[in-house]
Amino acid sequence: MNDSSGAPSFIDAHCHLSDERVFSESVQLIHRAHQAGVMKIMLGGLEPDEWDRQIQLRTQYPSLISTSFGLHPWWVEKLSDAEIARALSRLRVDGVQANAIGETGLDFHVKRDSARFGAQRAAFLAQIEIAEGLKKPLVLHIVKAHAEALSIVKYAKFKGPLMVHSFSGSIEEAREWMKLGALLSFSGGVLVPGKFLKVKAVIQSVPLNHLLLETDAPDQGWREGFNEPSLIPELYQGVASLLGVKLELLTQKLAENFRVFC
Repeated sequence: MNDSSGAPSFIDAHCHLSDERVFSESVQLIHRAHQAGVMKIMLGGLEPDEWDRQIQLRTQYPSLISTSFGLHPWWVEKLSDAEIARALSRLRVDGVQANAIGETGLDFHVKRDSARFGAQRAAFLAQIEIAEGLKKPLVLHIVKAHAEALSIVKYAKFKGPLMVHSFSGSIEEAREWMKLGALLSFSGGVLVPGKFLKVKAVIQSVPLNHLLLETDAPDQGWREGFNEPSLIPELYQGVASLLGVKLELLTQKLAENFRVFC
Protein backbone atom coordinates (compact mmCIF):
# COMPACT_ATOMS: atom_id res chain seq x y z
CA MET A 1 0.00 0.00 0.00
CA ASN A 2 1.23 3.52 -0.79
CA ASP A 3 0.57 6.75 1.05
CA SER A 4 -0.85 9.84 -0.64
CA SER A 5 2.60 10.78 -1.94
CA GLY A 6 2.96 7.42 -3.68
CA ALA A 7 5.67 6.16 -1.31
CA PRO A 8 5.18 2.65 0.16
CA SER A 9 3.63 2.54 3.64
CA PHE A 10 4.18 -0.25 6.14
CA ILE A 11 2.50 -2.18 8.97
CA ASP A 12 4.28 -3.47 12.05
CA ALA A 13 1.91 -6.33 12.86
CA HIS A 14 3.29 -6.99 16.34
CA CYS A 15 5.48 -5.09 18.79
CA HIS A 16 5.60 -4.08 22.44
CA LEU A 17 5.78 -0.30 22.81
CA SER A 18 3.49 -0.64 25.85
CA ASP A 19 6.03 -2.89 27.59
CA GLU A 20 7.32 -1.17 30.71
CA ARG A 21 10.90 -1.53 29.41
CA VAL A 22 10.27 0.98 26.61
CA PHE A 23 7.02 2.74 27.47
CA SER A 24 8.79 5.93 28.58
CA GLU A 25 10.23 6.18 25.04
CA SER A 26 7.10 5.11 23.20
CA VAL A 27 6.10 8.55 21.90
CA GLN A 28 9.49 9.07 20.29
CA LEU A 29 9.43 5.55 18.85
CA ILE A 30 5.97 6.11 17.36
CA HIS A 31 7.05 9.42 15.81
CA ARG A 32 10.13 7.79 14.26
CA ALA A 33 8.01 4.96 12.87
CA HIS A 34 5.53 7.39 11.34
CA GLN A 35 8.34 9.36 9.73
CA ALA A 36 9.67 6.09 8.28
CA GLY A 37 6.35 5.44 6.53
CA VAL A 38 4.67 3.14 9.06
CA MET A 39 0.89 3.43 8.78
CA LYS A 40 -0.14 0.98 11.53
CA ILE A 41 1.46 -0.50 14.65
CA MET A 42 -0.21 -3.37 16.51
CA LEU A 43 0.70 -3.79 20.16
CA GLY A 44 1.01 -7.25 21.69
CA GLY A 45 -0.73 -7.84 25.02
CA LEU A 46 1.12 -9.24 28.05
CA GLU A 47 -0.83 -8.61 31.26
CA PRO A 48 -3.49 -6.24 32.72
CA ASP A 49 -1.27 -3.27 33.70
CA GLU A 50 0.17 -3.27 30.19
CA TRP A 51 -3.33 -3.17 28.66
CA ASP A 52 -3.81 0.22 30.34
CA ARG A 53 -0.65 1.54 28.69
CA GLN A 54 -1.92 0.32 25.32
CA ILE A 55 -5.08 2.39 25.79
CA GLN A 56 -2.96 5.46 26.56
CA LEU A 57 -1.06 5.05 23.30
CA ARG A 58 -4.15 4.38 21.20
CA THR A 59 -5.86 7.43 22.71
CA GLN A 60 -2.89 9.56 21.63
CA TYR A 61 -2.57 7.94 18.18
CA PRO A 62 -5.97 6.46 17.27
CA SER A 63 -5.28 6.02 13.56
CA LEU A 64 -1.81 4.53 14.05
CA ILE A 65 -2.11 2.18 17.05
CA SER A 66 -4.07 -1.08 17.23
CA THR A 67 -4.33 -2.97 20.51
CA SER A 68 -4.45 -6.57 21.65
CA PHE A 69 -5.15 -7.54 25.26
CA GLY A 70 -4.04 -10.95 26.45
CA LEU A 71 -2.20 -13.02 29.05
CA HIS A 72 1.14 -14.01 27.57
CA PRO A 73 2.17 -17.63 28.32
CA TRP A 74 5.28 -16.41 30.17
CA TRP A 75 3.09 -14.25 32.38
CA VAL A 76 0.68 -17.13 32.99
CA GLU A 77 3.63 -19.32 34.02
CA LYS A 78 4.74 -17.13 36.91
CA LEU A 79 1.39 -16.40 38.59
CA SER A 80 -0.95 -18.43 40.74
CA ASP A 81 -4.14 -19.92 39.39
CA ALA A 82 -6.14 -17.41 41.47
CA GLU A 83 -4.23 -14.47 39.98
CA ILE A 84 -4.77 -15.84 36.47
CA ALA A 85 -8.50 -16.23 37.16
CA ARG A 86 -8.72 -12.58 38.25
CA ALA A 87 -6.87 -11.43 35.14
CA LEU A 88 -9.17 -13.47 32.90
CA SER A 89 -12.20 -11.93 34.60
CA ARG A 90 -10.80 -8.50 33.84
CA LEU A 91 -10.10 -9.51 30.23
CA ARG A 92 -13.73 -10.47 29.75
CA VAL A 93 -14.62 -6.85 30.56
CA ASP A 94 -11.67 -4.87 29.21
CA GLY A 95 -11.34 -6.96 26.05
CA VAL A 96 -14.26 -5.02 24.57
CA GLN A 97 -11.86 -2.06 24.16
CA ALA A 98 -9.19 -4.06 22.30
CA ASN A 99 -8.84 -4.67 18.59
CA ALA A 100 -7.81 -8.29 19.29
CA ILE A 101 -7.28 -10.78 22.11
CA GLY A 102 -3.70 -11.88 22.70
CA GLU A 103 -1.01 -12.55 22.69
CA THR A 104 -2.10 -15.89 24.07
CA GLY A 105 -1.03 -19.45 23.33
CA LEU A 106 1.46 -22.08 24.40
CA ASP A 107 5.21 -21.93 24.93
CA PHE A 108 6.77 -25.32 25.66
CA HIS A 109 10.38 -24.28 25.11
CA VAL A 110 12.89 -26.17 27.25
CA LYS A 111 13.49 -22.97 29.25
CA ARG A 112 9.86 -22.80 30.35
CA ASP A 113 8.46 -24.41 33.52
CA SER A 114 6.81 -27.66 32.45
CA ALA A 115 4.92 -27.79 35.76
CA ARG A 116 2.93 -24.77 34.51
CA PHE A 117 2.06 -26.15 31.08
CA GLY A 118 -1.37 -27.09 32.40
CA ALA A 119 -1.96 -23.47 33.44
CA GLN A 120 -0.89 -22.33 29.98
CA ARG A 121 -3.38 -24.69 28.35
CA ALA A 122 -6.24 -23.56 30.58
CA ALA A 123 -5.51 -19.85 30.09
CA PHE A 124 -5.20 -20.35 26.33
CA LEU A 125 -8.57 -22.06 26.07
CA ALA A 126 -10.19 -19.41 28.27
CA GLN A 127 -8.84 -16.62 26.06
CA ILE A 128 -10.07 -18.34 22.91
CA GLU A 129 -13.52 -18.47 24.47
CA ILE A 130 -13.30 -14.80 25.45
CA ALA A 131 -12.31 -13.84 21.90
CA GLU A 132 -15.20 -15.86 20.52
CA GLY A 133 -17.63 -14.22 22.90
CA LEU A 134 -16.39 -10.72 22.12
CA LYS A 135 -16.11 -11.41 18.37
CA LYS A 136 -12.44 -10.42 18.40
CA PRO A 137 -9.53 -11.87 16.40
CA LEU A 138 -6.76 -13.80 18.18
CA VAL A 139 -3.03 -13.09 18.33
CA LEU A 140 -1.11 -16.28 19.12
CA HIS A 141 2.30 -16.95 20.66
CA ILE A 142 3.23 -20.56 19.87
CA VAL A 143 6.67 -22.03 20.58
CA LYS A 144 7.44 -25.77 20.42
CA ALA A 145 3.72 -26.47 20.77
CA HIS A 146 2.07 -26.07 17.36
CA ALA A 147 0.37 -29.47 17.27
CA GLU A 148 -1.24 -28.99 20.66
CA ALA A 149 -2.18 -25.37 19.98
CA LEU A 150 -3.83 -26.38 16.72
CA SER A 151 -5.72 -29.09 18.58
CA ILE A 152 -6.99 -26.62 21.20
CA VAL A 153 -8.13 -24.07 18.58
CA LYS A 154 -9.97 -26.82 16.71
CA TYR A 155 -11.51 -28.14 19.94
CA ALA A 156 -12.75 -24.65 20.79
CA LYS A 157 -14.20 -24.31 17.26
CA PHE A 158 -12.87 -20.77 17.00
CA LYS A 159 -14.01 -19.25 13.71
CA GLY A 160 -12.62 -15.72 13.94
CA PRO A 161 -9.43 -14.33 12.39
CA LEU A 162 -6.13 -15.70 13.69
CA MET A 163 -2.56 -14.43 13.58
CA VAL A 164 0.40 -16.54 14.72
CA HIS A 165 3.02 -13.96 15.60
CA SER A 166 6.76 -14.50 14.99
CA PHE A 167 6.05 -17.83 13.33
CA SER A 168 8.79 -20.41 14.01
CA GLY A 169 7.13 -23.71 13.11
CA SER A 170 7.69 -26.04 10.19
CA ILE A 171 6.27 -25.84 6.68
CA GLU A 172 3.82 -28.60 7.60
CA GLU A 173 2.68 -26.70 10.70
CA ALA A 174 2.33 -23.52 8.64
CA ARG A 175 0.04 -25.39 6.25
CA GLU A 176 -2.12 -26.61 9.13
CA TRP A 177 -2.54 -23.07 10.45
CA MET A 178 -3.36 -21.76 7.00
CA LYS A 179 -6.07 -24.41 6.66
CA LEU A 180 -7.73 -22.59 9.57
CA GLY A 181 -7.36 -19.31 7.70
CA ALA A 182 -4.56 -18.04 9.96
CA LEU A 183 -2.17 -15.26 9.04
CA LEU A 184 1.49 -16.04 9.77
CA SER A 185 3.58 -13.10 10.92
CA PHE A 186 7.37 -13.23 10.57
CA SER A 187 9.97 -11.20 12.42
CA GLY A 188 13.45 -10.03 11.52
CA GLY A 189 15.23 -13.36 11.87
CA VAL A 190 14.60 -13.94 8.18
CA LEU A 191 17.14 -11.18 7.45
CA VAL A 192 19.99 -12.66 9.50
CA PRO A 193 22.60 -14.18 7.15
CA GLY A 194 23.28 -17.86 7.68
CA LYS A 195 20.71 -18.32 10.46
CA PHE A 196 17.02 -19.20 10.81
CA LEU A 197 17.18 -21.23 7.61
CA LYS A 198 14.04 -23.19 8.50
CA VAL A 199 12.06 -19.99 8.99
CA LYS A 200 13.35 -18.60 5.69
CA ALA A 201 12.18 -21.77 3.94
CA VAL A 202 8.77 -21.46 5.59
CA ILE A 203 8.20 -17.82 4.63
CA GLN A 204 9.02 -18.67 1.02
CA SER A 205 6.23 -21.27 1.12
CA VAL A 206 3.56 -18.92 2.52
CA PRO A 207 1.20 -17.31 -0.02
CA LEU A 208 1.06 -13.53 0.23
CA ASN A 209 -2.58 -13.65 1.35
CA HIS A 210 -1.49 -15.41 4.58
CA LEU A 211 1.51 -13.20 5.36
CA LEU A 212 2.26 -10.41 7.83
CA LEU A 213 5.54 -8.89 9.04
CA GLU A 214 6.52 -7.59 12.48
CA THR A 215 9.45 -6.24 14.45
CA ASP A 216 8.39 -7.72 17.83
CA ALA A 217 10.27 -4.67 19.14
CA PRO A 218 12.10 -4.19 21.38
CA ASP A 219 12.95 -7.91 21.10
CA GLN A 220 14.11 -10.03 18.14
CA GLY A 221 16.31 -7.40 16.53
CA TRP A 222 18.10 -8.51 13.38
CA ARG A 223 20.97 -6.03 13.50
CA GLU A 224 23.17 -4.38 16.11
CA GLY A 225 21.43 -1.88 18.33
CA PHE A 226 17.87 -1.20 19.43
CA ASN A 227 14.91 -2.78 17.63
CA GLU A 228 11.92 -0.52 16.96
CA PRO A 229 8.97 -0.18 14.54
CA SER A 230 10.78 2.40 12.38
CA LEU A 231 12.90 -0.52 11.11
CA ILE A 232 9.96 -2.42 9.61
CA PRO A 233 10.58 -0.98 6.09
CA GLU A 234 13.95 -2.74 6.12
CA LEU A 235 12.20 -6.03 6.92
CA TYR A 236 9.69 -5.48 4.11
CA GLN A 237 12.49 -4.76 1.66
CA GLY A 238 14.41 -7.87 2.70
CA VAL A 239 11.35 -10.10 2.48
CA ALA A 240 10.37 -8.67 -0.92
CA SER A 241 13.85 -9.62 -2.14
CA LEU A 242 13.66 -13.06 -0.52
CA LEU A 243 10.27 -13.77 -2.12
CA GLY A 244 11.13 -12.20 -5.47
CA VAL A 245 8.22 -9.76 -5.43
CA LYS A 246 8.03 -5.99 -5.80
CA LEU A 247 7.98 -3.99 -2.58
CA GLU A 248 4.82 -2.18 -3.68
CA LEU A 249 2.98 -5.48 -4.15
CA LEU A 250 4.13 -6.74 -0.74
CA THR A 251 2.99 -3.61 1.08
CA GLN A 252 -0.37 -3.69 -0.71
CA LYS A 253 -1.07 -7.36 0.03
CA LEU A 254 -0.03 -7.14 3.68
CA ALA A 255 -2.16 -4.03 4.21
CA GLU A 256 -5.13 -5.96 2.80
CA ASN A 257 -4.37 -8.90 5.11
CA PHE A 258 -4.22 -6.66 8.16
CA ARG A 259 -7.51 -4.95 7.29
CA VAL A 260 -9.19 -8.36 7.07
CA PHE A 261 -7.64 -9.40 10.39
CA CYS A 262 -8.81 -6.43 12.44
